[in-house]
Amino acid sequence: MGSGWHFMPADEHEIKIPLPPLPEQRRIAEILSAADRKLEIVKKGLMNELLTGGKRVRV
Repeated sequence: MGSGWHFMPADEHEIKIPLPPLPEQRRIAEILSAADRKLEIVKKGLMNELLTGGKRVRV
């Protein structure tokens, strides 16, 4: 058996999910995108250090 929620098509009209106003949604998206870019920079830097031997990993 899978986990998660299961809805019947008739239930769709009963689900109400409040959303923030569009400007707030855009600002949230900007913040998340900026965090993703910074994470990617950190990841690339760490990968470079690992691959060049600048950092060692203990096993």
